[in-house]
Amino acid sequence: MEAVRWYLELGGEVVARIADAGEYDFPWTYGTLVESPAFERFRPYFTDPDGWPEDDPAIEALCGEVRSRGGFALRDLQTGQVLPGIGLNQRGESVWFRIG
Repeated sequence: MEAVRWYLELGGEVVARIADAGEYDFPWTYGTLVESPAFERFRPYFTDPDGWPEDDPAIEALCGEVRSRGGFALRDLQTGQVLPGIGLNQRGESVWFRIG
């Protein structure tokens, strides 16, 4: 397993750890989601919104919670930099995101 490189945070709470997969395809950075029970509750948030059921109270509540807690941020453990408003894509244990 690669070393953990980033924390995915919501309102200062670490909800996932992401290992550096060492893959970059500008502007995307790829990583591996390290097993994280806290992430499971938010996993639907990272699926394609076009696939969300219409008027789903659970999805609406989840999105409301994310907004009320300031949205997701990514903390780079090598630099300490916090990147707010991160757009993370997830499929299984693979994740990819844009930095900057």
